[in-house]
Amino acid sequence: MSGWASEWSVTDFIKIINGIQCGDKVFLNVHGLQTKLKAHFIGAYRKAYIIVSMPAGGGLQPAEIYSTLYNGNAVALYILINGSLLAFNCHIIRFTMDPAPLVFLSFPTKCQTVNIRKHRRVRCLFDAKAFTPEVLLDGFIADISVDGCSLLCRRSRELSLVAAGMTARLESPQLGTVSGQSVNVKIRCIQEADSSCRFGMQFADMPESLGQSIKDYIAKAHSFEIAC
Repeated sequence: MSGWASEWSVTDFIKIINGIQCGDKVFLNVHGLQTKLKAHFIGAYRKAYIIVSMPAGGGLQPAEIYSTLYNGNAVALYILINGSLLAFNCHIIRFTMDPAPLVFLSFPTKCQTVNIRKHRRVRCLFDAKAFTPEVLLDGFIADISVDGCSLLCRRSRELSLVAAGMTARLESPQLGTVSGQSVNVKIRCIQEADSSCRFGMQFADMPESLGQSIKDYIAKAHSFEIAC
């Protein structure tokens, strides 16, 4: 697997898992099956268990999957969050059909994150606005790379009009996009929290001078070890 990896303690993992929303996709490698299954994250009880929906995929019949969901069977669980693949080993605690098909997994003792983005990002706090056909996104660029950024905004009712796949014009004084200049972006993903929304954006086109400025900033940030 390409990318760069780091290991996390249980305490770190609890902080990470708080950013995972109910319904987010997860992937499972269940011992006894030769294919990776898809499921949805339902919830977690810290240091006790994680709950996911009934896994499916790989062209397998439900009965084939059911036969592997027994107590103690080993599972590798993968969760994609903020461009990083969160991976850890666990085992099945229980599989139940009542009140819904759910799988209870053991809580990890350690986990590993592997950044699968093509380009490494660095943290920042740049004042920014993104103009979509539906609504103005007013907030801060929270991290940036040569191919995209994350825009953090306060959660509001209007933001429900924004969807992944939309295009927008991004402006930020720190990026030099003032006086009507802007960078075209595509909204790749949206993550909602209690009071904020994070929009993952991919640069659709980039003036050469601006691209070089971002590269210079990232190089300087790495020298101060603030890469994320």
